Amino acid sequence: MGIQLEAPARVAGKVEPVASHEEAVFKSLKRNEQLVYEALSKSETPLKAYELLDHLQEHGLRAPMTIYRALEALIAKGCVRKITSLNAFVAVRPSRTAQARAFLICRECMQAREITLDERQVTGLFSPMQVSAGHVLIEAYGDCRDVCGSDLRVCCNGADGKE
Repeated sequence: MGIQLEAPARVAGKVEPVASHEEAVFKSLKRNEQLVYEALSKSETPLKAYELLDHLQEHGLRAPMTIYRALEALIAKGCVRKITSLNAFVAVRPSRTAQARAFLICRECMQAREITLDERQVTGLFSPMQVSAGHVLIEAYGDCRDVCGSDLRVCCNGADGKE
């Protein structure tokens, strides 16, 4: 099964300008949403809500509900995805089209790489069960050779114990 990296959405046979949609979404972000999105964008690993709170206290965000409200709004706008198995969040490129996404997560360093699946791949997964897929989010674990193509000794600081 082939996997494609995220590509611009196609609307009526034309390629949608990615920048214009992303810019419109980012311009609509409130201050707290911008802070949370920036923190997630800069992080090499998915962050839990309380980790975000720790990172953003210097910016005046001190209440957990402030973080949760910002995360909820960012998820609704398509800027953030929750990795359920980690109970953590990652920043993603906003997209107008509902796409199935997969996250490849390194077991050692916890870096996550986002992959977008095309509609045929998702349909193929669910057709044997005669079920139509709604929101699809796949989480898979591996090591950095699988996730980001790096040598474990480099990416995970030798966490695998191999020298």
